[in-house]
Amino acid sequence: MTAAEAYVARMDARLAQQTRVLGEEPRTGQGGGAAQRLRADPHREPSPVLAFLFSLVGPDDTVLDVGGGAGRYGLSLALRCREVINVDPALAMGEQFQASAAEAGIGNARFIHSDWLQAQGLEGDVVLVTQVTFFIRDIEPFLRKLRAAARRRVVISLQAVPPPNHYWAFFRLVYGEDQVEAPGYRELLPVLWELGILPDVRILSADFPRRPDTQEGALEAALTGNWLRSEDRERARPLIEAHFDELFVRTPRGYEPREASPSKDVLVTWETTEAS
Repeated sequence: MTAAEAYVARMDARLAQQTRVLGEEPRTGQGGGAAQRLRADPHREPSPVLAFLFSLVGPDDTVLDVGGGAGRYGLSLALRCREVINVDPALAMGEQFQASAAEAGIGNARFIHSDWLQAQGLEGDVVLVTQVTFFIRDIEPFLRKLRAAARRRVVISLQAVPPPNHYWAFFRLVYGEDQVEAPGYRELLPVLWELGILPDVRILSADFPRRPDTQEGALEAALTGNWLRSEDRERARPLIEAHFDELFVRTPRGYEPREASPSKDVLVTWETTEAS
């Protein structure tokens, strides 16, 4: 089995479990509430991740932000480059992206409502993908299209522990079985190697929205997560409360699931002029 086939098999197993246990396909958290939470001030002080992205982008560049969502990175990059094109399948994300751009006075950023594999005729000097690959089943064509669209560089950023896996222990507690984990950087890198791509890999402190500051807030966040059926929330609440200290850890970012540790971002990047 190739690395790409193993990646697809993992995604299929996850989908089968989600459909059986939760009665639906896995959700990516791209609804209106999630979209609003994922907004960020484009003029904010740059995090280590954003500062690294700044170092890769020049004033004459076009940045193609694949799955750019509400513009957490793309709109900050728009302040330093010629244009940002955000390609995302979620209309709620597009609404937040456009609202944030308008509030910040950014006129060189546009939103295209499309799935990446269906999008046509798009390219950029730098192609950016942030916290997306663990939702992608057809990873090999996805990566091939990224490479073809990048005139100079591809950058893939993903958390060391993918967000879909943050509630792994909660899932086991409530449903009595191990959750099939979404693929992360360990599964992604071998697929790139099979494609003849030898990327640079950089580990930086995670750049993600703050967690709840109170135990009640952390509990509510867990009960409204994508890992749990809404019908099971009443049954899940006392279980999570009874095991709170086992499930959560207090960090400078707030209360987060222990499974989310380490709070690191993995940045995978390569120059397309060097990759075959």
